[in-house]
Amino acid sequence: MNEFKNSGDQVKDAVKDVGKEIAETTGHIAETVKDKAYEVGSNIKDNATILGKEGLEKTKLLREQAAEYIADNPYKSVGLAFLLGIALVKCKKTT
Repeated sequence: MNEFKNSGDQVKDAVKDVGKEIAETTGHIAETVKDKAYEVGSNIKDNATILGKEGLEKTKLLREQAAEYIADNPYKSVGLAFLLGIALVKCKKTT
């Protein structure tokens, strides 16, 4: 009977050890996932910042090109604006 008690104690100790290992491994996995999530979030933020700056630069370039075109072609610009205005008025009347 004493043998069964010793075996039971050994099983309890083994289960405790396995439980501790599982807890340590789970903690390590959670820490790794947390670090990776932070890294990915940081990369997304950096990429969004870069894309935003690129978009702003392209918008400024387009604005400059439009201003240059209007300055170089004032009559075409006025004519185009007039035609767009007429089209807008016609669209509003039909709706």
